[in-house]
Amino acid sequence: MTKQDEADFASSGFIAAGEIFLDIVFAGLDSQLRNGEESFAEVLELAPGGIANVSFTISRLGFPNSVLAEIGKDSFGRWIQDLFEDEGIDLSFVTQVEKSSVTASITDSSDRAMVTFSPNPVELDIERSPLAGPIVVDLGSPVAKGDWWINAYKRELISMPMSDGREQRLETDSEH
Repeated sequence: MTKQDEADFASSGFIAAGEIFLDIVFAGLDSQLRNGEESFAEVLELAPGGIANVSFTISRLGFPNSVLAEIGKDSFGRWIQDLFEDEGIDLSFVTQVEKSSVTASITDSSDRAMVTFSPNPVELDIERSPLAGPIVVDLGSPVAKGDWWINAYKRELISMPMSDGREQRLETDSEH
């Protein structure tokens, strides 16, 4: 990879493609869940989930990125969109849908159980994305169907200078 290729990558960044969820996590239950009984949690956390986890991580590592996903027009979706914007993540490839996907996770000391509401079949338009940058795809999501992503990229190791002088090395699937 040439210095110009590295500069182009630094300006275009990653594309995180997949489904976004509002994650609602209950932890520290006062009793084991049983039908017909109420349990109380010591901890309640709300956070964006799904491909949002990848996008936020990429951003916090100092790399620009865009999201190719669907976000609900409801209050959950607006809150998630605000978090992306606060993080400086590009949302120009986001499609607005009526309702957000939500996952409730209930954890105890040994495991967790999850319930998911996903009202919209995920139909991401990969052709709209700027395939000049590396793309991170949740291979378990419907966006990974087909072989467009296998043929579009080859594996490279990219070295990027960080603002604090360190060097970050990332393995990507990109021709650029």
